[in-house]
Amino acid sequence: MNRFQLLALSAALLLAPACSSNPPDEQPGPDASVPAGPDASQPVPVTCTLVSPAADALVTGTVEVKVEFQGPATKIEILDGDSVAASADVTASPATISLDTTKLSEGAHTLKAKASSAEASGESAAVAIVTDNKAPALNLGLMNMAFLEGPAAVVPIVVTEVHVAKVQLLEADTVLVDLTAIPDDILWDTTKVADGLHTVKLSVTDTVGHTTVSPEKKIIVGNHATIPAITYLPAALVTVPENWQTVEIDVRGMVTNPGSIKHIITWLQWDPAALPTPINFEYSVGEGLCPHRGIKFIGKESTEGEIVLDLKRSEVPAEAEAKFPAGSDTVSFPFNTDPETLGSFFGHIAIMDAADHVGQSLPIKMYFVLFTE
Repeated sequence: MNRFQLLALSAALLLAPACSSNPPDEQPGPDASVPAGPDASQPVPVTCTLVSPAADALVTGTVEVKVEFQGPATKIEILDGDSVAASADVTASPATISLDTTKLSEGAHTLKAKASSAEASGESAAVAIVTDNKAPALNLGLMNMAFLEGPAAVVPIVVTEVHVAKVQLLEADTVLVDLTAIPDDILWDTTKVADGLHTVKLSVTDTVGHTTVSPEKKIIVGNHATIPAITYLPAALVTVPENWQTVEIDVRGMVTNPGSIKHIITWLQWDPAALPTPINFEYSVGEGLCPHRGIKFIGKESTEGEIVLDLKRSEVPAEAEAKFPAGSDTVSFPFNTDPETLGSFFGHIAIMDAADHVGQSLPIKMYFVLFTE
């Protein structure tokens, strides 16, 4: 190569453009170190979280379910298992959806939230709840006119309710026993109330505020009382004979007075449905042997199957003894002059509508409780 050729080659190198690894018509490719942008061909994901109620919550009525979501969700559904229990359109997180739990069955449920957009959806984790929309079921197991005594008298009860806040034995608005759990039986200290007739009821309140109150029961507290045997004259049976207009129809219940009796509770019971039409009884109690050989103090009429009489010596008129015939002997007309106690007494049954029950008979039963205080 001569000197002229070397000079031409040097000039060509100085005038040529800078070299590149890419062909002249291609643009540089992406840098692998820069993250790729969103793929417009894929939907934006939607996720959600069920915030409240809390796990294992006890709920009642309509509750507000709080759901937080991410993504372009437009609708939230509350699922009870595979069923939609509630739903709402949403625009912003968090969202609140009203759930009427009265439309769910009573007891345990598993809830999930489902957030949806036009193209995607997502579900929350499951949350367990318990619905309680029914008042407690209960039964006060006392018999009517049950006799109770002592510091731990047993009051049988049955309560069907898991979530109990309060169990009370009441007399009107007075709390006799107050518990916070269901016992096998209520133990009542009857020494804290007066002897005599009481009307009690059972009240149970669950933890969400439902309260059930039982029907009232009449009971007798007798910490200073006895229950005597009864002799019926002529029998524990009322019969209306054909000649009822010319004979006396009465049944008496006689008991032995042990002495020092200041208070009597007595009641008559019968089956009001035993005859084709109800019979109207008068039941009375008084001093002596019967209304004809004594004095009737109190009496009541009823067709309902029960008459209860409650008599204290202090309620007997002071002049009662004066009503006996002058010169009466204590055998034919036994009476009592002690102002503190009751003497011989009787329970007496009379039929007030005998003409409607000619030829009919009806078993009856009398009861007495005698109090010394």
